Amino acid sequence: MQEREIVKKSNLAFLAEIEQLRRRLARLDDGFSIAREDALSDGSRVCLERFRELSRTRFQPECRTVRTELDKIDSCLIPGEEWHEEARAAVRNLRKKLGESLARFIGTPNRLMRNAELISRIAPQRRDSAPHPGLRLPAVEPERTDPDLRETDPPIPCPVCGSTLMTDKEFTLLFCPSCGIGESLEPDLPENASGEDTGPEDR
Repeated sequence: MQEREIVKKSNLAFLAEIEQLRRRLARLDDGFSIAREDALSDGSRVCLERFRELSRTRFQPECRTVRTELDKIDSCLIPGEEWHEEARAAVRNLRKKLGESLARFIGTPNRLMRNAELISRIAPQRRDSAPHPGLRLPAVEPERTDPDLRETDPPIPCPVCGSTLMTDKEFTLLFCPSCGIGESLEPDLPENASGEDTGPEDR
């Protein structure tokens, strides 16, 4: 009986259900971003491991559940009837977003764990600059970015947020325009690198 009721639905009704799934995924993405920022602000390995486990047990399963429900709707769309093409397009768009979200839910926690030492060092800076715990730090505005910087080629991903790092012409630094972390690649110079005469006692 339930299967016959599903078949009787119009494509417009399925479109409404697809929109509900899209909003559900959007809330899931927002929750993941908040959990990620909380983990980065804390910076400890324990908190990063907790975030990875949360992704495994909540965000990834819920994302797969949404994908399963979308597949069911896709199989019930009625060809030749009104709103069929629109519903099919909505399915394709949401399926693409689901793939991107699932990849982020899997990849981000693992990337943070691989860079746990770096994250622990920059965590105090993130806590000081964040306007509120759990909120994403704003990206650096283009006009505030050094015009001499360019994207790394081949691209080097930021160990924290995954954005492509930028560097200068001489490749003496790496800078992330999204989360603002940077690292100098210039070697530490010895104390007498300037060539100044320090006196006979140092010879």
